[in-house]
Amino acid sequence: MTSPYARSIGVVFIAGCSLALHAGKMPAALPLIKAELDLTLSTAGVIVGMHAALSACCALLCGLVVAKLGYARFAIAGVALSGVGSLIGSHSPSLWPLMISRVIEGAGWILAVVSLPALMNSLSREKDRALVMGIWGAFVPVGAGLMLLVSPLLLSIGGWRLSWMLAGGVSLLSAALLFWVCHANKQNLSSLSVLPTETPFVELRRPSVWWLAALFLLYSVQFGSVTVFLPTMLVDLTTVPLSAASYWVALIMLINGIGNLLGGWLVGLGVARGQLIIVVCIVGGILSCLVYAPVEYAAIRIGSALLFSLVTGIIPGTVFATIPVIASSAVSVGLIVAVVLQGIGIGQLIGPVAISAVVDGSNGNWAMGSLFILVTGVAMVATAVGLNSRLRRQIQ
Repeated sequence: MTSPYARSIGVVFIAGCSLALHAGKMPAALPLIKAELDLTLSTAGVIVGMHAALSACCALLCGLVVAKLGYARFAIAGVALSGVGSLIGSHSPSLWPLMISRVIEGAGWILAVVSLPALMNSLSREKDRALVMGIWGAFVPVGAGLMLLVSPLLLSIGGWRLSWMLAGGVSLLSAALLFWVCHANKQNLSSLSVLPTETPFVELRRPSVWWLAALFLLYSVQFGSVTVFLPTMLVDLTTVPLSAASYWVALIMLINGIGNLLGGWLVGLGVARGQLIIVVCIVGGILSCLVYAPVEYAAIRIGSALLFSLVTGIIPGTVFATIPVIASSAVSVGLIVAVVLQGIGIGQLIGPVAISAVVDGSNGNWAMGSLFILVTGVAMVATAVGLNSRLRRQIQ
């Protein structure tokens, strides 16, 4: 990639990472918020799941609106809106202002996450596109992972409100940089300005789009089931303290970003997308079961989780590298991303709820979670096989 394009793509990626800060700030801060605002555990769970719920309900609708009215303006507005929501949240004196701020954050999240990949796609050269889109897939693990790493320090200095202010400030700065990039690349982004009326119907009739969404739904279920409860498992079943367990989760998130890059790189080398996803689903399914296996050694759980995160990180990188190939035009990329995002939101809601119900139903037996993970893994392999069949027909 030439330097000007690399800088522009880097700014877009940083804007995406700034969005992920708002997900990464929650886990460590939640106990403090719960205590300060006197919240029940279920209410705290609603606050955590706000972004996923909005994605599950509204992503496709937002994608249609954004594609029709313009990606660049909604990318900038979405990143800025998330920043404003976080700053409002940092001054929330009670539950409802905090909930409203999370809705504002979530609305900005959806608008930006639908828009930014289309910008990445249009700013990249054809020969670099698979790698660039693989890089985009890493925005959540990189942004959330970094926030998880610095959260203990921020909480010790200024409490959870400092984390909210920092995340909000970074998002607003990213929005300003994004405005500069969009203004400087008007010509390259001109292909995103016109959406033919029939395009949404063409894209939404493609079976491959829905296979991608189904795969990402199941991936979100599987990944969330591993990462959300790993600290609790380590504390309950081993001698690992909570502070160390939280750092392990941050490392797992960051390693997932490496997997994203690896996925885009492998696709760029010409590795068959569908076959790659099938292999990853099989290996990832085995590793995820080991995380929940009835073993006493923390090293086995942590090592399995690290390998699981690295291997399955190939899935987002491969999926985002595939979207521009199956899209009928550059302006359609955001529509397909919106469908996939809706699947992600549904999966993020299903996974933690389902796995907790299974474990609670077995009197706290974490090993029973491996059965749910196994079923999810089998479903992922079946979905990957179906996706591979569709991709072989569509991509010559």
